[in-house]
Amino acid sequence: MSKVKILLGSNYTSKTILQSKLTKEGDRAVDQLELQIPKNEDVAVNDELYYQQDFMELNNLSLCLNLQGNVKDESGIFNHGSATAITYEDEEEYYGKQAIFNGSSSFISVPDNNNLDLSGEFDIYVWAKWTSTTNGHILDKRAGSYPNGYAISVNKGTAGDVVFKMGGTTILSSSNGYNDGNKHLIRVSRNSDNLVTLYVDGVSKGTATITYNGTNSNPLLIGKGDTHETGTLFQGNVFQTNVFDSTTTYAGSSTQNFFNGKILRLRIYKGIALDDEISTIIKDKINPRSTLKFGGYVTKIDVEMPYKRIIAQSFGKVLVETEVRGQSYEDKTPEHILNDLITNNTSFTFDDRSIASGLTVDKFIADGKLFDIIRDFASFTNRIFYTTPTKEFVFEPAEFNYISNKTFTHGTGNIIVNKKGFDDTKLVNQLTLIGETQEFKRTQSFTGNGNNKVFTIDHAATTVEVKVGGTSQTPSEHYEMDTLSKEITFTTAPANSASITVDYDYEIPMVIKGERATSITKYGTHAKKIIMSWITNRTDGVRFVQSYLNRYAEIQERTSVNFASLLGYLSENDVINISHSGLGISGDFAVKSISWTYPQMNTEVIVGEYFFDFFEDDQEIVRKLHDFEGAITTSKEIQDYESPEELLAMTDVVIQVVSEDFSESLSMTATVQEYEKTRATYGSSKYGSRITQDIYGDA
Repeated sequence: MSKVKILLGSNYTSKTILQSKLTKEGDRAVDQLELQIPKNEDVAVNDELYYQQDFMELNNLSLCLNLQGNVKDESGIFNHGSATAITYEDEEEYYGKQAIFNGSSSFISVPDNNNLDLSGEFDIYVWAKWTSTTNGHILDKRAGSYPNGYAISVNKGTAGDVVFKMGGTTILSSSNGYNDGNKHLIRVSRNSDNLVTLYVDGVSKGTATITYNGTNSNPLLIGKGDTHETGTLFQGNVFQTNVFDSTTTYAGSSTQNFFNGKILRLRIYKGIALDDEISTIIKDKINPRSTLKFGGYVTKIDVEMPYKRIIAQSFGKVLVETEVRGQSYEDKTPEHILNDLITNNTSFTFDDRSIASGLTVDKFIADGKLFDIIRDFASFTNRIFYTTPTKEFVFEPAEFNYISNKTFTHGTGNIIVNKKGFDDTKLVNQLTLIGETQEFKRTQSFTGNGNNKVFTIDHAATTVEVKVGGTSQTPSEHYEMDTLSKEITFTTAPANSASITVDYDYEIPMVIKGERATSITKYGTHAKKIIMSWITNRTDGVRFVQSYLNRYAEIQERTSVNFASLLGYLSENDVINISHSGLGISGDFAVKSISWTYPQMNTEVIVGEYFFDFFEDDQEIVRKLHDFEGAITTSKEIQDYESPEELLAMTDVVIQVVSEDFSESLSMTATVQEYEKTRATYGSSKYGSRITQDIYGDA
């Protein structure tokens, strides 16, 4: 039995694996796969590579739909389906999602493929739930007459029964009542003697000898039947679908009779019937959320005796390598901006699994590394992100998937909690955010004494108009302006008592400071300054500071948990319960990274926070360089201001500083306000437009 598989190149050629380790890094870094393959196997740098790992059979797998928010085929044939009116919801028992079929318009269509035309031995597994009493098809691949294909339906004879049809033969479950809303595993298998058996929950419900081979050009329909039958669509949920075939081909789809229920998974095997022992394992174990665990490119090859060592990085490396220049957005949500950037600059599909942030960015110009932009928006909205082997970019709230009904206890079931630690590498409890540069106007007055030629203004002027006694002075002829020293030097000293007025424009970036008083008391001050020029208003800045401090103001406990088995149902950002009395560990932790190995078939999960390595230092250097690049692109007058004398502990009072003459305390529980437009002047507590100086004051 094959439990691991790699597919190389555009033709998805299978290669022998000697050893492997896959590490899913979440939003920390690009996922990485390390492989050892025989020395004689052909492979080249930049080859496209896919990696499958499962506790179930992978050979002869013709269709594998795990239905985790999409209808992508993970069999390795990549015969992806298309969905109509399909929605998804969480399924607690399998710790993933299930597809919902409404019984009237929902269905999935998988294109025709030879691997779905079931000749010889085959095995079909589908996990479904339903309460409806109306006849509906879970799947159907038939042409216009009954003999040309196969189908599985429910509630056909009586409410709660299960029916399999192939050719002119029907197998009807000997008992009913399966429409109880619970998950049921429906299996249809044909052995080498052409004996077809219908199973429900591992129990045989009927047999028939069927020699017919279902071959047609129709697509495979999931959730509805072909038009030759009347009835209703399946209403319910589907968990997973798999098909096995000894030939390396694929199958298709069909049309009418809607299923009202839920489907969790679907697997089809062609050319093989799994033995009863394997089928029992499939029935009793928690099925994986992903079978295709990695997709990416070969980046390094070392030839050693007697094998080749391969390093591959996931498709997510594209995010790091992609530059975007000058893409402008006004009054758009962060989700909209990221969706547009991802869709237009990469081959990823944007999968927004988040509750709407409720935020609107007044103005944003995308310029720089796409990965850095994504990182900033993730911090801004308290989201995490990762990519999938089928090229979805997932954007979801931090600690989004709670697996509350499962506790992993040290020493139970070959579970070892073998490492615990703390690290203040990412601790930040005092944050200074530097946002958009704001333009201000100022008038300063002086009086000449007949001797003094030099007069100093308060700010570095970008434009200046000087008058003496009401008469405009000409630069270079009457005076010189030193922007850095802020000094105006007259050629001839103004006369005694002469009135001098200086009208000038100057720039100051929006500066917002936030502190966590309790964290500072506990750990000492850990300060950080971030330049994010796209933040143009106070509300967005305050939200960013709040979100950032929420995430980094406490030292995160990090724990390594090892499982002596393959846990395919865990994913980045899951929240799981860990217990180890000896180490004093008990509670919920977010999954940060996952590693799977072969041939050991072990799983290592890092929860709480990452274990830091040299990558973190390198990443921080790159970030600082990018911040520096952004800082020097615009003329700015940046001053460091003293923290306020009082900050309320854990209420995260944020201080916005416009100049050293002004500070404002902002409550983090900000309320929505309406504003009316006025004009920005020096000393105002509001920021204006960089171009028009328009501001919005309280209505």
